[in-house]
Amino acid sequence: MLEIFKQLGSGNTIQDVLVRFCTKDGRIVDLLINSSIKYDKEDRFSHTHCFIHDDTGCKVCDACAKLLLEKTKHSIKMLDNFMGRSLHHIRTLLHVLQNTCDDVLNNVQSRVTKGLASSDDLNSLSLVQDATEHISGAVQMIKDITDLACFDQGMEDEVKLQKVDLLAFRKACLMGLSFY
Repeated sequence: MLEIFKQLGSGNTIQDVLVRFCTKDGRIVDLLINSSIKYDKEDRFSHTHCFIHDDTGCKVCDACAKLLLEKTKHSIKMLDNFMGRSLHHIRTLLHVLQNTCDDVLNNVQSRVTKGLASSDDLNSLSLVQDATEHISGAVQMIKDITDLACFDQGMEDEVKLQKVDLLAFRKACLMGLSFY
């Protein structure tokens, strides 16, 4: 209160100064004080305008907002963990499926090479090749989602410098081949 009187005594106004008072029943209440001094024509103290209002509601709202923010952060962390585990399990299943397709593909290609392939084998070969491409695409999509989640959590991309044979790169581009 002394600081408030010093401010007012020097001619300044005060706005939204938080003070805590103890009520008759022992409760502590947060109050905001706004006050200014009015001087008369001879520049002498005339009176003050002082407004005091209870800030307890704002304190409760602030506490609720803080709690809600903490719960939201916790929920987001749990969701990130769930997504990470789910993507890991899906990726594991896709790798098993990829290996199975590779085995089937090798067996069918072996029969084709030996001239023992039937028309069903040739049809199966085409289907397994398509499945292998789709599985590889799904694995790459999961890898991209995982990378995006890591970047969202603050991970930085690691830049790796390497020499590139520009002539080989140009040839690969002209032929429509993948250089990497």
